[in-house]
Amino acid sequence: MPTEYFELDHGRMAFEQAGEGDPALVFLHAFACDRTFLAPQMEHFAARHRVVSVDFLGHGESDTPEIEYRLPRFAEDVARLIEHLGLKEVVVVGHSMGGGVALELAAGWPDLVRAAVSIDSTLIPSIERKEKTLPAILRALQGPHYLMAARRFGGSMVLPSDGEAIKEHVEAVMSSPPRHVLVEMIKGLLAWDGPQALARLTRPLLYIGSRRPLTGQAAMLAASPWVQYAQAAGSGHFLTLIVPEQINAMIQHWLEALPFAEAES
Repeated sequence: MPTEYFELDHGRMAFEQAGEGDPALVFLHAFACDRTFLAPQMEHFAARHRVVSVDFLGHGESDTPEIEYRLPRFAEDVARLIEHLGLKEVVVVGHSMGGGVALELAAGWPDLVRAAVSIDSTLIPSIERKEKTLPAILRALQGPHYLMAARRFGGSMVLPSDGEAIKEHVEAVMSSPPRHVLVEMIKGLLAWDGPQALARLTRPLLYIGSRRPLTGQAAMLAASPWVQYAQAAGSGHFLTLIVPEQINAMIQHWLEALPFAEAES
């Protein structure tokens, strides 16, 4: 699929699109990754749906301006692209940080978004993550060995059972954005209020966790009546690449059941 570009006030955002059919699906990648991490989902759903996949600013083939990289800004950028493409009632599917952006879109643009999927996203962060883990990563990225820090951050989310090839790929991609992008995105994760976004949610949201989910089932179900929860088997964090058949099947069945999910909510 050829790369296209959408002009924003602060840079060009790369994206690709394919397929036909409603609802359209918009795919959103993880922190420091790119749209290739959702390529198995793009290929699968293009057979029956219009599909769009983006590189957030600072990632992949998009521009890397020196701006504040925040999840609400990513959501606004994607909302503008959805409007530009003339899409309505889309389903936004995000992995990790992209799942937070998907939540922001569903909560903030319910006129554009019919439903959202968050795949192993930290939507309700722990105190330790906010006060220790992310600040430590931020300090490391601000230091002289930021490339090593970025590789270690990516590699820490890969399980031994996921394989060395996945680990090497993740480490290479997640250390590729410029340092200012990585630093600002960690600041963005620290600033983002996932529980507040969940409180504003009025659209169905499917959460799919990995073998070690970044947000637990009890917390998600307690946070919003619009949430459904699922978990993939035998995969670390990068499950869109490791077990795409499981992820695709769960999303596909959920799409078929969406009218019922809306009625029950």
